[in-house]
Amino acid sequence: MHELDSFKTPFSQNECRDYSHCVATFLEKYLKKVVRFPQALSVEHELLEDGVKQIAIYTHPLDMGHVIGKEGKMVSAIKAFVSGVKAKDGFSYKIVVFASKNPYILDEESQNL
Repeated sequence: MHELDSFKTPFSQNECRDYSHCVATFLEKYLKKVVRFPQALSVEHELLEDGVKQIAIYTHPLDMGHVIGKEGKMVSAIKAFVSGVKAKDGFSYKIVVFASKNPYILDEESQNL
């Protein structure tokens, strides 16, 4: 029996073998609930070098403040969450936030703001 999953992630804790993929999936689903332009948000993960993985968050330029948070509190909370994963898989994680790498996916409403 699966626990209640309000973010509708496609995995349970027992099913998650690649923690960086699970973290990226969770962060994308969570952050899409926080930002104004969820269609512009994406989260990617990659192995940088031995023992270091990077999670890159791409968001609409107007949503950068929502992702970083007041005085960096949101991104600090994300880093704290991800540091818990380090205990499970042994990798260090680097979190980076960028303005959307594909500005053409933005709708007309966002262009007028």
